[in-house]
Amino acid sequence: MLLNKKIVSAIPFLLTCLLAYSANAHSDGSIAIKDAWVREAPPNAKVLAAYMRIENHTKKEKILVDVTSTAFKKIEIHKTINKGGMASMEQQKELAIAAQGEVTLEPGGLHLMLFDPGSALKAGDDITFTLKFADGGTTIINATVKKATGGNEHHHHDEHSGHSMHEQEKKESKQDEGHHHNH
Repeated sequence: MLLNKKIVSAIPFLLTCLLAYSANAHSDGSIAIKDAWVREAPPNAKVLAAYMRIENHTKKEKILVDVTSTAFKKIEIHKTINKGGMASMEQQKELAIAAQGEVTLEPGGLHLMLFDPGSALKAGDDITFTLKFADGGTTIINATVKKATGGNEHHHHDEHSGHSMHEQEKKESKQDEGHHHNH
């Protein structure tokens, strides 16, 4: 009986260890994700954008080939291209992170395009993403939905449909005429 009580009292500890191992088993420990966030958009928005810093702590290049989330029907890696003063989006098939290097996904540059959210997302919501790499590794992360805070974040045309600005962003751009931003 004494042995059974020890085993029974150890079960919560063993379950905690098992859950911790299980959570880490889905993560490729060589990749660290920092500052992951999703820009809040109007409730009827069909496309949102996500940003983060991806750090590669290995001695080999890591190639991001897919990102998924149950919160969106489709996710693509995009890059903002500025040509002749016009910003356009270009889908990237993959994203290379150099050995011992990092890549920043940010407004006006590389970002994740999040298509067809399953529900309206508001500031403070957390979204889980799974990042898949060419070598078979995966990293599961959480990103928080945040309001755009001004500066260079508020009119880079990231939440778009068919690669055109939302009406709200057009209004914001007009309000910002006279403010110069470096792109």
